[in-house]
Amino acid sequence: RAEMAVAKANEVADRAATVVTSSTELSTSAQTLIGLYEPLATKAAPMAARFVEDLSEDEIHAAIGLVNHLPELTLRMEGLLPILASLDTVSPEIHLLLEEVQGVRQAIQGVPGFKFFRKRGEAKGDDEV
Repeated sequence: RAEMAVAKANEVADRAATVVTSSTELSTSAQTLIGLYEPLATKAAPMAARFVEDLSEDEIHAAIGLVNHLPELTLRMEGLLPILASLDTVSPEIHLLLEEVQGVRQAIQGVPGFKFFRKRGEAKGDDEV
């Protein structure tokens, strides 16, 4: 009987040693993770609290939907940005064109009988409407 009790005690002690070793490894791993993420969590906590307080469920779903569309939006913007960048070179040309059109308008208004044609055109336009 005593031998069986000693054998059982040894078995329990072996299992306890395994549990202690495993617990030590887990504790070390947990401490490493806490060391890595504690500063981040401390810094992010106020932002997360504000996020939770300020955003409704609908806004969160909308934000998730927006994030889901980011790859497509990025591709489209990559195609659009060069066009937008070229608009600054088009602007002076548009101003020149506008000046020319204004010059042509002034020249046409100086043509004798222009008012007659303009009134006739306006009257014809009113009839068509």
